[in-house]
This record gives sequence, C-alpha cells and structure tokens, in this order.
Amino acid sequence: MCRRRYAPDVLFEVMQRTNRGECLLDCNDESLRDEINGVLAVGQERFGVKVYAYHFMANHYHGLFGAPTPQKFADFLCHFHAGVARAVNRRLDLHGHVWGGRAHVIPVIPDEATLIDRLRYIMGQATKAGLSAHPCEFPGASSARWMAAGEPIVGALTDWTARCRDQRLKAGPGPESDYQTTPTVHIRPLPCWADLRDDELHAAYRDQLDDLATTRAKAPSCQIVEDIGELTERAPVPAAVDDAGRPRVVGDVRSRGPMPRVFAPSEATRKEFEAVLDAFEEEYDLARLALNRQAKRVGGVVRLRLVRFPAYALVGGGVRAGRA
Repeated sequence: MCRRRYAPDVLFEVMQRTNRGECLLDCNDESLRDEINGVLAVGQERFGVKVYAYHFMANHYHGLFGAPTPQKFADFLCHFHAGVARAVNRRLDLHGHVWGGRAHVIPVIPDEATLIDRLRYIMGQATKAGLSAHPCEFPGASSARWMAAGEPIVGALTDWTARCRDQRLKAGPGPESDYQTTPTVHIRPLPCWADLRDDELHAAYRDQLDDLATTRAKAPSCQIVEDIGELTERAPVPAAVDDAGRPRVVGDVRSRGPMPRVFAPSEATRKEFEAVLDAFEEEYDLARLALNRQAKRVGGVVRLRLVRFPAYALVGGGVRAGRA
C-alpha cells in the first residue's frame, strides 16, 4: 500500500522520468507529440482530471493537475503513463519499461505566488536547457501555445485494438481514417486566474512565457555544449538515440536530490502542511498494522471496512474520505 494523501483542496505537480534517464520521448517526433496529447485528452475526459500545465522533455515530463477524487486521479495517471509507454515502445520497437519507477506526485498549495512559481518552472524546462529561445518554439508536447494564444491542443490516436480485430476479417481492415480520432486537451486556467477574461488570461500567460524566453539560466550538465558562452539562441533538440541506435541517456539520475514533500508559499505554511502529512502517515501505518494483524488472525483477506484508515488515503483500490 502507498502512503499518499490526496486532499481535494490542493493541486498536484507530477514529475515522471524515463527508465535510467534515457531519451525515449523524442521531442522532434510530431506523431509522438500528437499521440501524447491524445492520450492526455482521453484520460482527462474519462476521469474528470483538470489539466493546468504540462511540458514534455526528452527524458521526463512535468504536469500540474487537479482531480475530483483521489481514486480518479490515480486511475488517470495509470492510464496516461501506460498510454505514453505504449506509444514510445511502438515507435522505437522496444519492449518493457519506459518509466523509471513511480511518479513523483507533490501537493501544491493553490495560492497565486506558488502557482505562478510552479507554472514558470514547468514551462521553462526547454529554455532553461537552451533547447528553444521561447517556450512556444519547443516542438515537444506542451501547453505553451494554448497559454500564449489559445491555440487548440489537438491529439491524434489510433484504435489499434479495432484495427487488429478487423485485420482478421476476410475483407481486411478498413481505411486508416476509420481507426483514428483527434481528441482535444482542455487546459484549465490557474485557480488564481480563473476569473480573468480570455484576453486577460492569455496576456497573463504570455507575460510569464516571454519572461522565461529572456532568462538565460545556466545550461544543465546534460546540455550538448561545453561552454555556456557558446550556447546559441536555439540549440538543437537532442536526438532520442545515439550513433549506435541505443536510447541516449541524459544526466546522472542517481545524483539527484530528494523531491520536496509540498510546494508552499512560505516556510511556515510548508511546516504546517508537513505536520499534517506526518500525522497522516502515522495514522496510516497504524491502520495498516491493524489490517495485517486481522488478516493473520483469520488466515485470509480482511474487509477494509473493519479497519479505519485516515481521510483521503487510497486503500485497496478505493479511498477513505470520511473525515477532514
């Protein structure tokens, strides 16, 4: 069981990295970008998840999400990550894991300063790495173009199950268009900007994106330039494979520090939220021990309703949210 607390009054930033940090998410592949957008659009509609921002790099992605219930959010992440993994394996003719373990799901306190800070961090990935002069110029899957000008984010999906089924018929499969759909990703305004008119909203986003374009942060160790002074205004996006055809590895994943437990506007708010998390984890562990003791005593599976888990805990495919 996973000690995760999905409170309904916060947003969640998700960061997921590819297996061993390999560059499996080819940002130059337009069809992969469209399929990622399509998988996201279908998952958003199916599970009722709110998408506030997302940005894919070659070996990881960041997203800012909200969901009506913890279980629907967990199901959405399962659907999204599995769909992207299938798309990547098809294109690279690979089998096995695409993602390197569980995703980092970090609560975000929804005040304006914190939300704008996380927005800038997520949307500034490509410009920070020197891969594009402006977030909207990056060719990978991203919400930047909708933010800047309201450009629709249209995905492209193929129903491979139906196509494979029809392939067994004597007449064979139909035209490719019969199996293709073009779902649209709907980006939600940040809660702090929810009351703005459309023109004001996109102007607010453009201010942040334009500011990111002029920020010349030091390129990370994975950048293909040896000297930051030689960094061009628009460096080429790294290839997904090396000269030998193996997936390229970027950076040293093992050297990265621990992820924060929460993004908060101040140290006091962070400590207050972490105290809630500590109490939640302690109560969760006690409930888990009680469940294990009952299972051993009866020699089988115990119904979860016999054990009281804390509020907003995912337990056995469900969620207990009876107490605030």
